[in-house]
Amino acid sequence: MKKCFKILIIALAISLTMFLPVSKELVFCCKSIGKEVAVASEVEADIKSTLGITAKSSVLIEANTKRMIYGDNEHTKLAPASMTKVMTMLLVMEDVIANKVALDDRVIISEYAASQEGSECFLDAGGNYMLLDLLKAVAVASANDACVALAEACSGDEKLFVKRMNDRAKELGMKNTSYVNCTGLDAVGHESTAYDLCLVLNELSKYDIIADMEKTWVYDLEHKGGRVTNLTNTNRLVRTNPDCYMAKTGHTDNAGYCIVVYGKRADTKLISCVMGVDESSSRFEEVTKLLNYGFTNFEGVKLVDKYTVIGEISVDGGKVEAIKYYPEEDIYGFKKKGEEAVAQVQYIKDFDSLKAPILENTNVGKLEVRIGEEVVGETNLVTRDIVEEKGLKEIMQDLIA
Repeated sequence: MKKCFKILIIALAISLTMFLPVSKELVFCCKSIGKEVAVASEVEADIKSTLGITAKSSVLIEANTKRMIYGDNEHTKLAPASMTKVMTMLLVMEDVIANKVALDDRVIISEYAASQEGSECFLDAGGNYMLLDLLKAVAVASANDACVALAEACSGDEKLFVKRMNDRAKELGMKNTSYVNCTGLDAVGHESTAYDLCLVLNELSKYDIIADMEKTWVYDLEHKGGRVTNLTNTNRLVRTNPDCYMAKTGHTDNAGYCIVVYGKRADTKLISCVMGVDESSSRFEEVTKLLNYGFTNFEGVKLVDKYTVIGEISVDGGKVEAIKYYPEEDIYGFKKKGEEAVAQVQYIKDFDSLKAPILENTNVGKLEVRIGEEVVGETNLVTRDIVEEKGLKEIMQDLIA
């Protein structure tokens, strides 16, 4: 009886593996964001010493996987200064995509918005400006008055907008971030971390229009009556570092100098943040060193291509007998140059067949990429074609055949 039971268990295990085909790709895992494992602290200390990193907090992650290559006090809560505006711009762009506001909307400037201190573009209270111009003033010159005007345009009041900022931070996994305002001016309880700021910049990087704005070196904002404010980019990497795709600087008395940068080199995408640096020039030097270290030693790898056919699934009552299915999204990894590690791609179908009609992007299962027991990437399995039901003509042809 025991022998029969063992045979049954083995047979069941074999049958299950038939639904989990495995392929192998190359990927190198570094310290995982959100997990205190992998890259040893002594290695990080050596990198910090060798590169001469003086920031109170610093981090370097791979953008696609959100995995950490280097971190030093990456979860330490500090004043984020104007790096706060990454979240402000993200919410504005999400409202634009959702058709809640439009880039060509005219925004009336409140007395409160016009009264903001620090970096500003000298908006006229009561004047009206195109939302696109206000967004550009924030992206280029970190204008606090334009930032508050955008918050009011999207939510009616800065406090309501700040609540949305905190809600969005939770959705993005920013566990150590608390916003009090939309500008980054020093305030009790207004804090974030290098780790969290990389997460929100990674989300903002989806919007090429912001990247294009941030590459502008000088910008003239025109006011009613012909007055012009000349705005100069606060990020000098725009002119000195071709790897810089998107970045946001920050500085207050409490925060010191800081910057978060999204860098691209070929297929490798990295994000780095340094906080609490003593000199403005040092933040650019230190973040550049971290990015160069990453680009020199690591490279991005596409583990799953969304255009690869995974298999076919039969169709009941359709004009075709079977339909192909694919990964819904690309899945990326990264590896240390010269090193290899095996990743397993596993997938499972939820259905043995589909009933016509079938719409485009119908979900039929799930695909996972694992390294050992850890899931490093996942996506749905979807169809790409539309399948119509058989008509009377096709049904009659089947009966005759």
